[in-house]
Amino acid sequence: PPFQCVPKSSCVQEGANGAELRAALSAAQCGCEIIMNAGPYEGDFSVDRTCTAASPLIIRGSSGAVIRSGRLTLAGSYIYAVGTNHQNAAGKSEQESTLAIEGGTNNKVIGCFIRNHATKAAPYQMGIVIRPGSKRTEIAYCDISNSFDPAVAEGVGHMGWAFSVSAISMSGNPAGNPSTGTHIHHNFIHDMAYGHYPY
Repeated sequence: PPFQCVPKSSCVQEGANGAELRAALSAAQCGCEIIMNAGPYEGDFSVDRTCTAASPLIIRGSSGAVIRSGRLTLAGSYIYAVGTNHQNAAGKSEQESTLAIEGGTNNKVIGCFIRNHATKAAPYQMGIVIRPGSKRTEIAYCDISNSFDPAVAEGVGHMGWAFSVSAISMSGNPAGNPSTGTHIHHNFIHDMAYGHYPY
């Protein structure tokens, strides 16, 4: 199977495509670890659970498992994406990302790989975005790169910047609902127009 879910037998899922992975994420319980085995996973995926430090929900990538042309969204609390591989999510629409933290607390992205998450097709495309209200998010040991060349951008993005492409962004966090306690460390960001925003 392309993935399995351990250790709880009640959340074991098997399948061979993105639709079945979505079903596994929908059925997963706190304390479960979803292991993505080798294979392509096309499209968008999301999970929203309120878990605890003692019983997190873990999505773990493995060699050859690639999320392509889509986004992984983590919401809720104590959701961990570990070693997930993301490629070619570029050119969808502005202010999109390959991996999103949509609020919640204590969510983590550890050891991810993100490649080619942006093109000149739309401004403000980000590798990882941390949305307003996210608390104590950790982004660590990720490898983020993009072949985008800002010199070929056609037109100008918002506030006069030419199609800014960021690896990690906390933009759009209002004063009344900020993302607090964020810990971003030990990431390898290369071949990029910008590493992080705000600067």
